[in-house]
Amino acid sequence: MDKQSQQRTTFIKDYSDFNQIEKALFNLTRNKNFISQFSIIGKLSDEDYPTQRFTNGRFLIEDRLKKVLDTSIHYGKVVNSEIGTLIITGFLASYFLQEVEGRTLGSLSEGPYGIIRGLGFSNEETVYFIKAVDAGHFLLLIRDYQYRLNELKKTL
Repeated sequence: MDKQSQQRTTFIKDYSDFNQIEKALFNLTRNKNFISQFSIIGKLSDEDYPTQRFTNGRFLIEDRLKKVLDTSIHYGKVVNSEIGTLIITGFLASYFLQEVEGRTLGSLSEGPYGIIRGLGFSNEETVYFIKAVDAGHFLLLIRDYQYRLNELKKTL
């Protein structure tokens, strides 16, 4: 195995509907060898705000994910000045919720861009992903060794 396949890297897939993410995670987690870290980034639209869509301050997406996954996940919500209200789950939640001078990194106008760019994606890829989230898409990010990601991509 070469050095490149031994390095951890991140793969991002863009989904237009949250149901697609649920199906992808269901398929991935049924694989007993799935030990990858993953995150989801999405934008809450105006119709997601009514109180009946929240349970104890948590968006129902968190509850939906718990039905698919066998374990609990990190979850966060931030209001970004450029995009709107974002939900973040998994390994990236702590990055988005990290405070910088009294504000969360995810709430800063360039925060999501910087976080995704910091994962090793090009400017063009990062801009594409940010625009997709702003348009209401969800991003599924999987972090693992390249050789494992190559196998996982086949199931997505």
